[in-house]
Amino acid sequence: MCFQVARCLRRIQIRPATAIDRECTDVDSVSRIMRESRRMDQSKRFKVRWVAIPVLLFFVFLIWSTDRVTLQGERTIYTAECRSGSWNGNRCSGQIVAGPRFRYRALKLRGEVLFWVLGSKEPSAKLTGCTIQDGRNWTCPASADAPKSLTLALAGGEPLRNAAWPTRPFRSTSKVGWLLLNFGFKFAPVIE
Repeated sequence: MCFQVARCLRRIQIRPATAIDRECTDVDSVSRIMRESRRMDQSKRFKVRWVAIPVLLFFVFLIWSTDRVTLQGERTIYTAECRSGSWNGNRCSGQIVAGPRFRYRALKLRGEVLFWVLGSKEPSAKLTGCTIQDGRNWTCPASADAPKSLTLALAGGEPLRNAAWPTRPFRSTSKVGWLLLNFGFKFAPVIE
């Protein structure tokens, strides 16, 4: 068909418009077909966008919700609290609510871990004399600010617990679990 269109275009240039033979009158139909195929390409692209963009947004949400990508050397621990009751393992006998969020920033060169409570007016505190592999793997000895902290060590981004440490007791939850609790939902998986 492309050959036929090219041949017709050559004839149009050579002969006057009145002398164009029958097969060249199909130029209008060829241009119509080309416009329709262009529209089909646009509709396919439109459909791909409607699939690709939500899939991309889902993956971005998944990465964000698991805290896999964070600022260099930082980790947030989301906690849950039991109001008007007590903890029995992972179960709250009262009302489970979103607790404070503790952010830890490891400073490898200094051997320090800074931490603070997000949304609180409390000043930040620091753990000193730490052995830091990266922002998700570090250990610190007990220091003056240890009672203000949730943990003295992170392994794989998860806080470690030790009954001998002078740290605050806590129940952690995932970022999504914390968000659900914060928005008033009464359920969230809690990690003891």
